[in-house]
Amino acid sequence: IMVLVAPLVYNDLSAHYEHETVTVHEGDTVFSLIAEREYSGDIRESVYRTREENGLEGNQYLQPGDEIVLVIRKE
Repeated sequence: IMVLVAPLVYNDLSAHYEHETVTVHEGDTVFSLIAEREYSGDIRESVYRTREENGLEGNQYLQPGDEIVLVIRKE
């Protein structure tokens, strides 16, 4: 099992994350805001980390004027 898990753990540990504060506009979603930026890896990881960073739950919508911190994976 360690042979299969070790590459995944190593890959995540070598990743670099950038934080960027943005103001939400009409129609923005966490996914769309991250997709507009250059990121590496699976975008869902950055979406998950951004939601965690900002305390966003399940179906919680962003409101225009909100400021959120995006967590974007870079390599």
